[in-house]
Amino acid sequence: MSALFLILFGNTEKVMSAPVEHKLPNGVTVLYEKVPGVKVVSVQCWIKTGSVNENDKLSGISHFLEHMLFNGTKNFKPGEIDEYLDVKGGYNNAFTSLDVTNYYVTIPTDEAEAAYEVVSDMVFNALLLQSEIDREKPVVLQEINRKYDDPSYKMWQDLQATLFEGTPYSRQVIGSSKTVSEFTREEIIDYYNRFYHPENMTLVVVGDIEQEKALELAGKYFNQTRNVPVGAGYKGENSVTFKSPVNKNFTADVNVDYAVFAYPTGMQDINTVYAEEVFGEILSGGEYSLLNEVIKNQNNTAIYVTDIGLFNHYNGCCAKR
Repeated sequence: MSALFLILFGNTEKVMSAPVEHKLPNGVTVLYEKVPGVKVVSVQCWIKTGSVNENDKLSGISHFLEHMLFNGTKNFKPGEIDEYLDVKGGYNNAFTSLDVTNYYVTIPTDEAEAAYEVVSDMVFNALLLQSEIDREKPVVLQEINRKYDDPSYKMWQDLQATLFEGTPYSRQVIGSSKTVSEFTREEIIDYYNRFYHPENMTLVVVGDIEQEKALELAGKYFNQTRNVPVGAGYKGENSVTFKSPVNKNFTADVNVDYAVFAYPTGMQDINTVYAEEVFGEILSGGEYSLLNEVIKNQNNTAIYVTDIGLFNHYNGCCAKR
């Protein structure tokens, strides 16, 4: 048995290295982590913007812009990005949340340069053509309408509006049919220029690629400059203080009742976030979690109990369709 353990723990080939942080001359932050043996690499660009940088008129513009970046860049015509990556065995997608927008490509290591090429062209050189804006609006409007097929969506929408009343976080990431319909090309371009600039970007490279090569490609494709409008930048977090409990009820034509209970947790940081996630799993992370055992299995008062954990982790929308 001891010999077996020596074999298992003696093989260090797949042990991950510590993350490396690097700053490009233009201000882009690069985070690199080696994962040996997997034969793939993921190249991700995180933009520090989301609903937090919107207003009532521009609600949903972060998510709409995310869609638009797949529809034509300096080097790729509309529709060509997917075709280019498919041939190379790559997969690409994106998501928008309350605070960040992320674009990523996962691809075989020997085709890694294609990932850098595509993602950098999207975040630096999107064309934002009027013809593509007109084509994309019905797609996003359909996505908005589809959310109401879930009878609990109105409940979550109301919860978010209550929890973050008076702050940008009270609005839905996807926006509304009215706001999306009224976006102009000028507004979209202005938003793109304000928040898609080097100081607001973090490039994350994880996978089976050597550090020297990863940073070389980062410099080649992401060390670009842009003219940043005055006043551009991330607005930061907002907080709401509740002086008394809030109770809201509304009716809908559904077969079952839905209920949600939310509790403030205060500011989260790297020292507490994992403990909070584990606590959520203990409460309702599975069939035999604490709340499921008591409320569902013992008392038979609910069909299921679930926990969404950190609220802003689950308010994103994806571009691929």
